[in-house]
Amino acid sequence: MTTNIELRVMICYECGIHFGVPESLARYRIRDEEIEIEESESIHCPNGHENRYVRKQKDFDGAMLKKQNDSMRDELVQVKHLADQLQAKLEQQENAKIKEKDTKTNKAFKTGKRTLTNILSGY
Repeated sequence: MTTNIELRVMICYECGIHFGVPESLARYRIRDEEIEIEESESIHCPNGHENRYVRKQKDFDGAMLKKQNDSMRDELVQVKHLADQLQAKLEQQENAKIKEKDTKTNKAFKTGKRTLTNILSGY
């Protein structure tokens, strides 16, 4: 017994993988989009990404721009977080240097080794 199934090759817009879906399913999803069924089912690529037929190119472009915008927003949040961490580390290092300088100055005063040379050089 032989069964022939016609497949339509699709390319995942998320990861670019090529995969096949039964032609009847592809036609059904296209029809859903053409009659603007709100809850049209997605076709998932083997990696699990949702793929839908879109009614118009501008809808597709809008979806892609939104996805890129969301991705860039996430990257911006990560960069801001990293910048905050670096700023905190820099402030911590500066505070440590000030504390070290103050400690050396206080030690010099306590031991009576405070000279004009030390005062002018910051110690």
